[in-house]
Amino acid sequence: MKQSIFFLLIFLAHATVAQVKIGDHPQSIGTSSVLELESTNRALVLTRVASTAAITAPVNGMMIYDNSLKCVRAYEDGAWTGCGLVKLPAVAGLTCGSASFSPAALNKNETYSGTLTVPYTGGNGADYAAGVPVPSTGVSGLMATLQSGTLNVGGVISPLR
Repeated sequence: MKQSIFFLLIFLAHATVAQVKIGDHPQSIGTSSVLELESTNRALVLTRVASTAAITAPVNGMMIYDNSLKCVRAYEDGAWTGCGLVKLPAVAGLTCGSASFSPAALNKNETYSGTLTVPYTGGNGADYAAGVPVPSTGVSGLMATLQSGTLNVGGVISPLR
């Protein structure tokens, strides 16, 4: 009986720090790995979900196949990436009261073409593409278009056209 309990304790001690390798190659598992998959003719299939909305409590490090967008996405830094694990641009807030136009002169009843610079807080460092439309939520028919750039962590969104 004592010997059985001793072996059970030894087994449990090893099980709590175990590494798992699944595959058809005899090489040892990497020392930093918890789980390693290895094959020359098979692949890992990620969990397929209808959309990210199906995950009610996401945690950083999750990866899924999003059936609605038909792509692989990951949850990192508190948000889902875009397709292909591309980090989506995001800011925490806009400081619209400090926005500026260039040129500053506007003529009534004439089309305006210029640059609007809007300070923001909490930029996440992601790239954004040229031509991304930014619709107004307060003025009917007003639309701005982003030029390409990278959000600074903090910084200014510039320019809109």
